[in-house]
Amino acid sequence: MKRLLLCLLMMGLLSGCAVTETFETVDDEWAQSVVAPMEELSFSMPKDAAQQTVEDGSGNRLYLCDGYTLAAQTFPSGDTDGTIRNLCGYDRDSLTVLSTRLGEHKRHDWVWCAAGEGGEQLGRAVLVDDGNYHYCLSVMADAAVCGTLQTVWDGIFASVALEG
Repeated sequence: MKRLLLCLLMMGLLSGCAVTETFETVDDEWAQSVVAPMEELSFSMPKDAAQQTVEDGSGNRLYLCDGYTLAAQTFPSGDTDGTIRNLCGYDRDSLTVLSTRLGEHKRHDWVWCAAGEGGEQLGRAVLVDDGNYHYCLSVMADAAVCGTLQTVWDGIFASVALEG
């Protein structure tokens, strides 16, 4: 009788500790982030002011202009501070960046000085962020001639747009 009671007690205690198997399943449908197609950065330059020297097939272009160089580049969106650092070599905190809008997109403009082989250089850049890409236009010239180029640069940077 004691054995029967002991067996029933043990069965009662062990029934609360039943092992159940739980299986995890993975849904085959992943939420894919949709990246919009890359647009093209457009801008106008004075006629005969530039000669395109390099185009790498991904929208990046380099122009040798009359007294300055101009580069149009496209980077993946996300790290705006990193893109600014890639373009001019300075952290955003050490620059004065003017942030505005270009239609529905964010636009960031800034200038910087740098040491060049022939002396001090001045650069100016714009970054347009559409949420998928950073479209960047930058110019660089010797500081001694930048005063004569400001009107030309103002026209170029005022004409910046995205076409897609």
